[in-house]
Amino acid sequence: MDIAMLQGLAATVALGVGAFLLSGAPSAAADPPSRAAARTATLTAASTGMAYVPHNFTIATKPALAQARAQVQVATSAGWVGLKKVRLDARGRATVQVTYSSTGIKKYRAAVLNASGSKVAAYSPAVSVRWKRLSYSVSLTCSKSSVPIRVDVPCTIRVTPAVRLSGMVEVIQVMGRVDWQSFDSWSVPKSGVRQTSVEGYDPGLGRYRVRLVRNGVELAVSNVFSISYSPPAN
Repeated sequence: MDIAMLQGLAATVALGVGAFLLSGAPSAAADPPSRAAARTATLTAASTGMAYVPHNFTIATKPALAQARAQVQVATSAGWVGLKKVRLDARGRATVQVTYSSTGIKKYRAAVLNASGSKVAAYSPAVSVRWKRLSYSVSLTCSKSSVPIRVDVPCTIRVTPAVRLSGMVEVIQVMGRVDWQSFDSWSVPKSGVRQTSVEGYDPGLGRYRVRLVRNGVELAVSNVFSISYSPPAN
């Protein structure tokens, strides 16, 4: 075998070994590109509300989208309409109060914007709230149930819920010899709570109550609070 043939054989062997090293040796597969976890939003609220009374809706995001802006939307015949906007806290949560001035069932959802506020990051599933007619209760409590006559007795009138509508007044009454007699009235305060006082002029049992009236229509009547009046001490 001459020198040229030996050189050709060596080149062939080297090429074969190189091909084995390239094709036969296993190589680690490249990791697939990481994908950001899908952002989800939820909106929770009690399924029943009362007209005119603020109703709490809680927005939450997962993973948490801290300090982002979000909005509660309501479904209408024209599509989804935005209501109140809010900024999420560090946990990606926020609570929003929504009111509705009528009755019926309404659907709501949350729209959460991305960190830059340029687009919607997530919509929550819709939730339904059944709004009931506004109904009131009123209570009367006094600090004492037995005092001498001509002594002021502090009393508290409390209207629940504390929703003040136009034309709404509280009328405090005392039971007379035959029927209830009104002796004072006021507009309902914004807080729903009023401090007042009553006073007896004759020994005996004084019985008091409060009527809640709007435009002449009775909305609620309180409990009856009784105070026993005694003659003045000598």
